Amino acid sequence: MIKKSRLKNRKEVNRMKITVEKMDKKAQENRLKKYLEALKKTKENNK
Repeated sequence: MIKKSRLKNRKEVNRMKITVEKMDKKAQENRLKKYLEALKKTKENNK
């Protein structure tokens, strides 16, 4: 019983790692887009 639950936990942890990695890439792209948009707005406001 203990071994089974340990395996289950390890699988869940691995799944979480994979999802976090995928989300990180998307989150980074979204953050970059937002940052670039903010930069454009500030440049337009400064003119």
